[in-house]
Amino acid sequence: MFFITYDTWKAVCDMYFKQKIGRLKSYIQWFPFSKLNIHDKEKIKSKEFFQQYIQSGAAVLFPKFLFRTNNYMQKSDGSFRNSSLLSPLSYLLFESIGKTISSVYHPKRPSDISVFYAGNFDEMRCFYKYDYDAFCKEINAELENYDYFIKTDIRDFFKNINLNKLFSRIDQVSNENCVSITQYQLHLYKEFIYYCGNGNFPLIENSVATSYLATIIYLDDIDVRLNEFIINKIPEIKSFKMVRYVDDLYILIQTDQNCGNLNNVFNDIINEYSSILYEYDLAVNSSKVTLKKVSELNGAFL
Repeated sequence: MFFITYDTWKAVCDMYFKQKIGRLKSYIQWFPFSKLNIHDKEKIKSKEFFQQYIQSGAAVLFPKFLFRTNNYMQKSDGSFRNSSLLSPLSYLLFESIGKTISSVYHPKRPSDISVFYAGNFDEMRCFYKYDYDAFCKEINAELENYDYFIKTDIRDFFKNINLNKLFSRIDQVSNENCVSITQYQLHLYKEFIYYCGNGNFPLIENSVATSYLATIIYLDDIDVRLNEFIINKIPEIKSFKMVRYVDDLYILIQTDQNCGNLNNVFNDIINEYSSILYEYDLAVNSSKVTLKKVSELNGAFL
């Protein structure tokens, strides 16, 4: 029913079940997994369980499977953002859908744009820290090659993602040369994600799938177009490097211009970025957008 393979289901189960108990207990979405014994884990990830409840769709007949409620996630500034809390099996299904989409979606970004999200489906890694550290190391490694950097941020990113536009992008790219994912499959996935987010794109604690869909897919065309704009419309920039972690985008710049003359360049780039984002129902968070010299980072990205 959900068009995911057993190998995908098992890989996703293993990704979460192998986490240390202390880590599982630290997050409310993961906490139920800390209560599973070895027998429980083996049963849930078994082919028999998959065929009987997931592949057949019989799991949706159980009210507890469809459990969904509001949750709150604390931001770095101490404030809270609304999120969704799913039943453990719905959460595993959501992640399996994300993994399935990732196997057929091939981003259009140029290879020199570095993009990181919270987790990694290619390496089946579900915790954000490794990938955020890799993002920081990437910027640190590139700093000596550039003079300035532009830091950008998107306001209320997840809650403003348009699911119709997201799935239109998945359809356009994944089915470009042949049908890799059917219209029925896309419709089913979209409706399930709508349900998980109570009518919106869901923000789910420690979800690789939400971070992948939002970053790798929804921002794909945006990054392509901004990259082309800088190449074709900003001659003052000799070279640049785009490095993204979810909605945080850094543009490292090498130029012969001084910082004062770069203000016009900065404004042109941010205005174009804002215009592209607007087409995707997104907006720049102007309070977090800056242009600075690389030297102001004191050799270390923070």
